[in-house]
Amino acid sequence: MRKILLLSIILLSFMVTACKPNPINNEGDDNNDTIQEEEPIVKKYLVREYADYMGRLRYIIDWNEDFTRIEHITADSGTWDQIDYDFYYYGVDSMKVVAYTPSSGLNNSSYVCYLTNNRIFKIDFYSNNEYKYTNYRTYNEEGKLISNIDSVNNCGTIFEWEGNNVVKTYSYSDGEETGTIYGNFSEHIHPYYTLPHLLRGYGYNIYISQPLWKNFAIRSESHKYEYDSDGYVISEYYINEYGNCYGNVRYEYAF
Repeated sequence: MRKILLLSIILLSFMVTACKPNPINNEGDDNNDTIQEEEPIVKKYLVREYADYMGRLRYIIDWNEDFTRIEHITADSGTWDQIDYDFYYYGVDSMKVVAYTPSSGLNNSSYVCYLTNNRIFKIDFYSNNEYKYTNYRTYNEEGKLISNIDSVNNCGTIFEWEGNNVVKTYSYSDGEETGTIYGNFSEHIHPYYTLPHLLRGYGYNIYISQPLWKNFAIRSESHKYEYDSDGYVISEYYINEYGNCYGNVRYEYAF
């Protein structure tokens, strides 16, 4: 199993103001004033994701001391290459994500996110420090992401929520349904739920975080999972017709 619940949707958004430091040329400050939503759950934070079926790590996530910000992500690209993501923060209202491949020294993709109340409302994408395009995001009164619009083609995605889970997506341009996510959610907490933002990834990792649901989705009778005493999923695997386990993915948390 090479992907876990990754949505095929268009991504990201924001807006540059003159009083901010230039996020393309500056390295961020150390201000850790982010706004957190209060939730009646034990907060645990994903730090490792193991793809046992490939015999290697898929994600290593490095946080700051109080788990309010991600500082670095090491990701498997889907081949034997590694993709690294560095995060630079500018106060509480903007951050830059730089993606690079250590084996080749490639360092030409980045995007700058602008936030209000710790939610991204605009993202500018760059290649070799040259601006390419922008995505805009909007939220409902509960702070849930409801649209993601591409500035180039005026297209994007509309999200339909049930509780804390996205259940359907629609095309922004014509309103056609683009995908039914999962209609059968368990009561257990998805490993990505406490990651702070929906962010673009590269390689087969379409996203490097995905807070579009709280609950883990049951996809078939042969798809099994285990969870800890606080309800967080700690492993996923399949059972074939002969009763053998395969495609195991494991999650490691800090709290």
